[in-house]
Amino acid sequence: MRPIIIDEIQEAAMQTKKESEIRKKRKILEKIITVFHPQYLNKKVDKLMSHNVPSLLEKTGAIVGGNEVVDAAHFDLSDGTEFKSGTVGANPSKENGTSHPTKISNTISVKGIVKAGDLRVVIYNNVTDDLEYFFIPQCDIKPLSYFKDGKLGEINCSFNSKTLQFTKIEKYRMPDFVSLCKRQPTRSLAEILKEQEYVERESSAARKETIESEFRKNQLILKQIITIYNPEYYDLDISDPKDYDVSKMLEETMALVGGYTFLDGSHFDFSDGTECKTGSVQRNPRKQNGIRTNNHDVRISSTSSGAGVSKTGDLRVVIYNNVTNKLEFFFIPQRDIDKLTSMDGYKKKGDIKTTYNRETNKITALEKYRMPDFVSLCKQPSTCMEIEVTLDPCLLMMPSTMENANVCVN
Repeated sequence: MRPIIIDEIQEAAMQTKKESEIRKKRKILEKIITVFHPQYLNKKVDKLMSHNVPSLLEKTGAIVGGNEVVDAAHFDLSDGTEFKSGTVGANPSKENGTSHPTKISNTISVKGIVKAGDLRVVIYNNVTDDLEYFFIPQCDIKPLSYFKDGKLGEINCSFNSKTLQFTKIEKYRMPDFVSLCKRQPTRSLAEILKEQEYVERESSAARKETIESEFRKNQLILKQIITIYNPEYYDLDISDPKDYDVSKMLEETMALVGGYTFLDGSHFDFSDGTECKTGSVQRNPRKQNGIRTNNHDVRISSTSSGAGVSKTGDLRVVIYNNVTNKLEFFFIPQRDIDKLTSMDGYKKKGDIKTTYNRETNKITALEKYRMPDFVSLCKQPSTCMEIEVTLDPCLLMMPSTMENANVCVN
């Protein structure tokens, strides 16, 4: 079997980033969700770590501000505003020992469309281990953002650990979470909707179908896998899958059933070097010359990085079939990932793309990798059992690798 070679520096950097995310998640649960969300009042934070915190933050903010979550194309709340989160990096930039990089991601779409309404921003500060709040008017989003064609726009700024202030966004600071939620928007919903009339109905319908497909997929994974095979989640309320980090719960459950450890590395998830992936069969079939065919698109995302680096181990794949409303299971050996993957120049990552034929009930490129059920998928032996850790001596001379590894996550 082929050994998996792991770069120790890269893994340490990934670990630093993940630890920051855990602290951020815990702090938002502690200071916001368990304080302001009626369903989670005074709940123990440790019991909520498997939940989808960005979604709960959005819902909590809507409750406090007297809004509803609508998940529209370029805004989240019924008043046209959107909740965002960001992180102050734990390590200062190499050039300045007091300046900590901070990022607010996805302020402009890859097509150059700016968020339609104001941003209600919660930032976790690794330096102070606390949350900070900012209300950024829609008219200032574009001037504040860095945007490059084909990539998501983002607001890049920094926190000064000496002055305890932010560059670029300090003037938008709010005193607390309640003030942030109750701040009146600078644009009316009617104004936003009128501006968005140019959006084609078909695009809106496609977005709605994507959201509904994700809901069905996650609900089925919760119902047929997580609450069946993971004792920790036997009594889980699965009425709204958006409340949970379903991907992580699936990985935990897969490790439990398979008898390996969930590690969540940069190019693998488990101690046997394999990785959990999910995908979907699209509900609407392909069209050819304006006529619907029997073929439906299937995608397994991010099977290689933007730099063309493939996953280092085999893939344990759970695919949700929108046509049959069933889960299907596939074990793809690492040696076959490259030949199945195509690079997407738009997203700068590699995906496995194929089709499902509803007449034959087969997924074209994946049939030979099919597994009969979830347990069989979990217990299939890895083809890359041995993990080797390597360390490039040159990297030891580059402290900035670790210093900048945690440059803020959204």
